[in-house]
Amino acid sequence: MKKFKKLFAVMLCLLMMLTPVISDQQAVTVQAATKMTAVKQVKTKSGKRYGYNAKGKMIKNQWGKSSSGCIYYFQKNGAAYQADKDFQGRYGIVIKKIDNKYYGFDVYGHRVTGFHMASTKLYGNAILYYFDTKTGAYNQAKSKVYRTYTVSARSKATKYQKNATKLKKLLGKQVKKVKINKESCFLDGKGWDVTYTYANIELNVFRPYGKGRSAEVVESVVTRF
Repeated sequence: MKKFKKLFAVMLCLLMMLTPVISDQQAVTVQAATKMTAVKQVKTKSGKRYGYNAKGKMIKNQWGKSSSGCIYYFQKNGAAYQADKDFQGRYGIVIKKIDNKYYGFDVYGHRVTGFHMASTKLYGNAILYYFDTKTGAYNQAKSKVYRTYTVSARSKATKYQKNATKLKKLLGKQVKKVKINKESCFLDGKGWDVTYTYANIELNVFRPYGKGRSAEVVESVVTRF
């Protein structure tokens, strides 16, 4: 047991060291005014969204908030930061650096909160990010904790059997759908593949035959389709 704990501690340290840090190559830094401008109208041109204030003037280089509570950041050309649906998918996000903090924006240009999968590299692997529910800013410390439980179990499933339980507890009870497949090719294949669908992500787990949810093993966490 002591040998296993030492091995697990080493693996956890390596994970923290290798956890990707948001890259400035894709996350563009801008200086934003702290003022939140009221957005009276949002117009879409060539797939991009532009905000206008009460006087009909285009909002540029600052945050904007609509009457429905949606928050945008409009660039110096007036276009809101937004994810590319064709590239990132319906539930994908793009990450941008504003006043030394990172924020995520969805395909509608809305600033996001909570859990999302994203990559700051063009063809990089998406990883789990957590954005503060009040400020929308990326929380690096909290994100690392969640990523710890998304490590692939691979051939050492018995050492990670509680990962799914812990991760589901961290993610909360806001599950929109649970899908159970009759067969699985994960590990020895003696069980089911189960998908838990949340607002923006999907948690895929392996549930061994004859065992309940407490024995589920994390397979992957991906962007919701």
